Amino acid sequence: FSGSSKFKVGKVPKVGALMVWRLGQGWKGHIGIVEEVGDGWIKTIEGNTNDQGGREGIEVARKRRRYAWTNGPGLNLIGFIYLC
Repeated sequence: FSGSSKFKVGKVPKVGALMVWRLGQGWKGHIGIVEEVGDGWIKTIEGNTNDQGGREGIEVARKRRRYAWTNGPGLNLIGFIYLC
C-alpha cells in the first residue's frame, strides 16, 4: 500500500478517494469509495457488504463509518488512495 508508485496515498480522507482497511495484520482487507467527510466520520460506498453493518456480502451499500486509526484483530484503517 504505502509503496505504491502509481497512485498517491495518504492519511487524509478526501471525497473520491479509496478508503483502505486491512484485516488484523494479514493481507486481506476491504475498500470503500469516500462519498462524504464529516467531523470524525466518513460516508462510503462499499461492495461485498450490507446496510445493516454486517460482513455478509449481499449488496453494495452506503455506510457511515467512524474515522479512527486502530490496530486490532478486525478491520484496521490503513489509509487512502487518491485517484484524482
